[in-house]
Order: sequence, then structure tokens, then C-alpha cells
Amino acid sequence: QAQHAKLYLDEHKLLSWMQDMLQQLIQERPENPWDFIESSAASTRQSCASVPSEASKARIAEHELARASPSKEDASAPREKRKAIEFDSERKSVSDALLEA
Repeated sequence: QAQHAKLYLDEHKLLSWMQDMLQQLIQERPENPWDFIESSAASTRQSCASVPSEASKARIAEHELARASPSKEDASAPREKRKAIEFDSERKSVSDALLEA
């Protein structure tokens, strides 16, 4: 799942934007960092509005299909517990991807 998270972040240029934005934020130390972050996101969104390629759409669909088909041990777990496990797993994947970069 870490690979899927990294693919997603790379395809949408989120990781590089986040790193650049944090570096600028630390250098500039604006009085209102949330306004700075919103402004950075808005300008990046306009300049990078990318449509995922067919290959990336296929990878995303594969990932969604894999998540929709729980394993035998997952199927026996209550729904809420599975959601919590998936959330923790995704959070760890994103965290790992951020640390790798």
C-alpha cells in the first residue's frame, strides 16, 4: 500500500508541492501560515491541474478493486474495525512516503 500511496502522491505532484511549500513556509515565516498554505495550494492547483493518464487510472482502479475484495480474515472483522485498520494503514503509507522523499 505504501507503493500505491507514493504513486498517487507522485502522479498528482503532491509530495513535491508539499516539500517545496514547507521549505518556503519555514524560510518566509508568514504571520498567517494557513493563508500561505491556502494560497500555495490554489496557485499550484491552477498550474498543475492534471488529468490522470489512462495508465494511472488503471492502477487506481486496480487498487480500488483490491481494497473492495477483503481477504478471509478481513471479511470476518466488523466493518468499523476494518475501516479503522484501513485508515491506519493509509495514514502509515502516506507517512512512509513522506519520510522516503
